[in-house]
Amino acid sequence: FQELAPGKIGWILAALFLALGIACTPPIDRPSVLLMTLDTTRADHLSAYGYARATTPRLEHFARESVLFERAYSPSSWTRAPTASLLTGLDPARHGARSRKHRISKEAPLLAEVLAAEGYLCAAIVTNPHVVETWGFGRGFELFEDLGALAPRWRDADASLVTERVEPLLDGFADDPRP
Repeated sequence: FQELAPGKIGWILAALFLALGIACTPPIDRPSVLLMTLDTTRADHLSAYGYARATTPRLEHFARESVLFERAYSPSSWTRAPTASLLTGLDPARHGARSRKHRISKEAPLLAEVLAAEGYLCAAIVTNPHVVETWGFGRGFELFEDLGALAPRWRDADASLVTERVEPLLDGFADDPRP
C-alpha cells in the first residue's frame, strides 16, 4: 500500500488476505473503508502488532493511520468458514460454510451485497480456492476475478498478482463519475 496514492486508499473497501481482495467505491458522501486481513498469518510475528523485527513495515505504516484490531478471534481454523463469517457477520453454523463441502447459504447476505444495495460498486480479486464463486463468495460483486484459476498452480497466485490487478482497478474507481 505504500505505493498507492492516499486518494486511492480512500476509494476502497478491501479484504486482502492472500485469498481475497475486495474493492468497493462508495457513493458520494459515504465513508470509504479498507478492511485488511491476512490469511494464515500470526499477529505475534507482525511488526504492526509489536513484533521486535520489522516484518511488516508497510503494514505498520498503514496501521498508524488506520483502525487496527488488536483482539480478533476466528470462528474456525481454516480459510472458508472464518472468511464467510467476516463477510456475513455470522458464525459458520448460521452462514453454512462450515466444512470443505459446504458453501455460504444463499440466505446469508454478504457484505458486498449490502454495500451494493447502498450504491457501492464492489470488485473482488481472489487467489485462494476456498473463497471463490463456487463456494458462494461472488454475490454482490460487479467484478469477481479468480486469479488462482489463471496461475499454473494455485500457490503461484500470490499477493503480487493481486496488487497488479488491484492498482488499475483502484485507478478506475478513483475516476468513477457517479454523484
